[in-house]
Amino acid sequence: MNAISPATPMPAPVSSEMAWEAFAHVFSKTNFRLQIAAFDPIRLTVEHDAAFGACFSGSGAWEPDEKAKGWVANRVLELAAAINKTSVRRLCLQIPRPGDSRAIEAFLTGLQRRIKDDLRIEISRHFDTSLSQWEEDAMAFAYGGDENPHDRLRLFNYCGLDQLVSVDAGRMAIKWCFGRSHWHLAGTGADVVLISDYKFDVVRSQRGSIVESTRARSLVARAVQVIVDEGVRRAKADKVFAPTTRASIKTDLERVFEKDGPWGLIHLVLATDRRRYHIAPPPWQNATAVALLERQDSYLFEPAAGGPMS
Repeated sequence: MNAISPATPMPAPVSSEMAWEAFAHVFSKTNFRLQIAAFDPIRLTVEHDAAFGACFSGSGAWEPDEKAKGWVANRVLELAAAINKTSVRRLCLQIPRPGDSRAIEAFLTGLQRRIKDDLRIEISRHFDTSLSQWEEDAMAFAYGGDENPHDRLRLFNYCGLDQLVSVDAGRMAIKWCFGRSHWHLAGTGADVVLISDYKFDVVRSQRGSIVESTRARSLVARAVQVIVDEGVRRAKADKVFAPTTRASIKTDLERVFEKDGPWGLIHLVLATDRRRYHIAPPPWQNATAVALLERQDSYLFEPAAGGPMS
């Protein structure tokens, strides 16, 4: 459901603060609910109260805060209208049968929560484009630089661009890791150990797979291991922190993923991957490449110095 096109652009006068206030207003002070207008093909409508309607009608107002509310309300309608059989399948949901009220309610509740999550991500990306701009610059250099193609490939791999997967693939990989593989934790504190099953072991080792779904699962599995290792490291250092559990690991991964998408997972594991798989930087001192790596450093989770779980 991300990258729905066409989408109404954010009004120019709207600031980040106004956008987030509008987001909170629409989702906490108005009432709306999804309804199934048709089952085959699936088509949704949005029923709403007068407060939501007032936000929507504010799209044409001159006040920036009213424009912001109008934009949020309009995006809710756009995202709901864009839901189809393909997007439902990508979310690993099943279209309920007509008359099955419990299944319909659960289906619509899940979709409404997803619309809220997608809109939160959309606002975040609109006002913080630093990571997306870095990705664009790194891709442009890796594919179009003047250096030797082999060296540019080294930079591509060293930056983790070879691990990039789609948002949907990353989200489904997290769901697979916690729903379809049966790893668990044994011990407590400094003695916590990840006990993996066959599925987890296989995907964890497939970092270089050309199959996106497998590569995404491997990325998530390695991220799980990094979080477990960090919990053990902190316990050995006598640092006070919440115990590492399967639930806490899932929360950490989802928070990182919600903030930065697949790059959140890549940056969580990249420093460890570089050491474990002997991924060396290009052997040359190109000023553009050095600048790209320096810009990326601020995103990396370095186990020895703390990171996203701090």
